[in-house]
Amino acid sequence: MLRKLLFIWIAVILALAPAGTLFAQSDAPAVFCGDLAEADCQLLTDTRATMEDLTAGASQFRVAGTFEDLGGALTGDFTYGQDTRFNIEPATLARIQEVRAMDEEQLAVLMNDQAAYTEFMIEILNGLDLEQTLHLTLSPNLRESISAMIRINLPAELDVSYVLKDGVIYVNLGALAKIVPSLSFLAGWTGVNAPDAIALFVDEGMLTPPDDAADFQTGLLLPGLAYTGAGLLGDDQRAAMFDAHMALVRDGEERINGVQTARFLTELDLVALLADPDVQLWLIDVFGEGLMGSLGITKENPGGVPFVLNMMGPALFNELEYSIVQNVGLEDTYLYRNEVDLTWDMTRLARAFGRQVDNRVLVQFITSNDNSEFNTAQVDAPRGALVLPLGLIMQLMEGMNQ
Repeated sequence: MLRKLLFIWIAVILALAPAGTLFAQSDAPAVFCGDLAEADCQLLTDTRATMEDLTAGASQFRVAGTFEDLGGALTGDFTYGQDTRFNIEPATLARIQEVRAMDEEQLAVLMNDQAAYTEFMIEILNGLDLEQTLHLTLSPNLRESISAMIRINLPAELDVSYVLKDGVIYVNLGALAKIVPSLSFLAGWTGVNAPDAIALFVDEGMLTPPDDAADFQTGLLLPGLAYTGAGLLGDDQRAAMFDAHMALVRDGEERINGVQTARFLTELDLVALLADPDVQLWLIDVFGEGLMGSLGITKENPGGVPFVLNMMGPALFNELEYSIVQNVGLEDTYLYRNEVDLTWDMTRLARAFGRQVDNRVLVQFITSNDNSEFNTAQVDAPRGALVLPLGLIMQLMEGMNQ
């Protein structure tokens, strides 16, 4: 039971990590202010509006994770980096904002019209330029464990790069060949026209409007929120659930890249959050009734506190250090930095549950998201890239499957 509860809590904390608390909701007032002064709340509100309207930007997202003596596969270290640049046409940005603001009836009309839905998706692909490089490093122990689970021999380091430019998606195939040795003949950048691919998927019945229109609308994030680490918490209902257990304070000022920023610090009441009926119902939707029921959390009894949480709550989280820090420009109201630090020393907790522990039992995640080039970043197509007709790519894939 303890392992299940720890798994769920780690998942909840990671869900919170990229979003922070500034931009938890998608409609006005769109920010969580808690007991902040009116001027500080207005600063956050202005920042939300500034990031929503962002047409270009660059971001460096980093995660360093450590698992010590958790047993099974969860032992080792990893680092993950994601470098992003984007720019979006103002008309495309306005169209996304329009769909996000639709009422239930308007959204239903769009979702029930295959042609209109397809046109909207193609409009995004043509109007958004995006460049991302992803880098993952695994320690030997963690790499071996994950490789065994997914049955693919992962390299110690993995790089994936792609670019979306003027409707063409470019992929660095050399990185893909490192994962799948049979593709070792691939090298360099290759592109395919994304709208053509969308049209093909529609013809083949592989792309249809989602059944849950509300979830689609909620997940339709603006680039200035999605790629900068702001506003990823989710829909309004889920945001309000977390807000009820958050405390937000102004924690002085800090200079970042020559810009004076206000620093905001967030803390959570983790035990109260897990005992919240609305949070429990959300967890049941995410993890299923079976897993949550084994912890005493059911739809028939929302708000019930699991025995292990009721008895061990203080011990569970006594040695958990968790903080969210976000830096907002005082003059330009850009979000310059997110930082989420989680350190959970569970050594004494493991011993309390009868486990023989010789080493420290620890989970640690340190994340940061540094943003720059606001409204100035540009994305270029890879030099020397080969753009192949979609039909040729399909033929090559069919040949590989034979």
